[in-house]
Amino acid sequence: MVPTAPLTTAVELGETWDRLAAECNIITPVVRIDSIMPMHGVSLRVVKLDPDPDGGDVYQDRVFCKPSERAPTKIGIFKLMAAAGVNVVDSSRIDDRNDPQVCEYRVEISVRDFDGTMRYFVGTKALDFRDGAAEAVKSSGAAITPGDLSSKRKHIASLCETKAIERAIRGLLTLKQKYTAAELARPFIVPKLVPMPDMSDPDAKAAMIAHTLGIEKRLAPAVAAAAAPPALQEPAAPEPEAPPAEKPAAPEAPPASGDPWDEPEAPVLPFSEEAIGTIPSNDEKRYIYANSINDLVAGVVKLGGPGAGEVLARVAKDCGINGPIGCELPDLKALGQALRQEYRKLGGK
Repeated sequence: MVPTAPLTTAVELGETWDRLAAECNIITPVVRIDSIMPMHGVSLRVVKLDPDPDGGDVYQDRVFCKPSERAPTKIGIFKLMAAAGVNVVDSSRIDDRNDPQVCEYRVEISVRDFDGTMRYFVGTKALDFRDGAAEAVKSSGAAITPGDLSSKRKHIASLCETKAIERAIRGLLTLKQKYTAAELARPFIVPKLVPMPDMSDPDAKAAMIAHTLGIEKRLAPAVAAAAAPPALQEPAAPEPEAPPAEKPAAPEAPPASGDPWDEPEAPVLPFSEEAIGTIPSNDEKRYIYANSINDLVAGVVKLGGPGAGEVLARVAKDCGINGPIGCELPDLKALGQALRQEYRKLGGK
């Protein structure tokens, strides 16, 4: 029913949407497009949300949900976010922090549209857990237990940021606040733009191999060339009229230093796929931050040219980051904010 390969034409995509609309929940703000970014296709990702509230993907709030309706939980929303390839551009606390029981967050997220342009959405959320405040009571009007209220106050910042992200995702992906049980029984189809380079092109093939193998996957050719050691010059051939002479041997390279601290350090940025793969599956925020940082690194490399490597090394050193694991989330966030500043200095938006 769902295509097993990316769709490469707008006509083909429109016909597929028409065919799936009655049987699936298609997560897209548009119903027709007229172009797809060159060398790309649209992959239709299938996400299934468990309609049973005990499954963790949805919940039922008796205040605003009818008996047959369910609302997606954080887990359900984050599943759709991952399928769409949404990136967190910025996440900032914007209250004055004068009261530890009050918090407000602003989160900006982005996704790449079918024509290659980036689409952004901002979500904000304010929480007030002071005695008598709206968030200090349940939606049914009953008071929250002292233990639950104490826990919410302790984790108010992370709760507020998560809710701001959820609000932004709902707007970016045009998710409904609630779905009927019949709608949840149908799969969610999430379109995502994916690269489809011509592998018969040597340059495209080399770029894909570099992307797969590791650190050079996000370096522009100019940066990779600047980082490479200079090639040795071959000795000139003898003049034709000169008598035959034995070709001089190339000079031997100086012996390598035995001091390990003389060896150049491997670059920290971008984070390798292996490093990102070590992030625990329950650490969603760290995973989102790491991937967003790599996207910013790619932007700095694209705009910064040969000098991008030095910029990335400096920013990583200033933030004290050696990888996505082994550092605090605020430090990882500070690295992302610093990279965003460098990206905007170079003309990025």
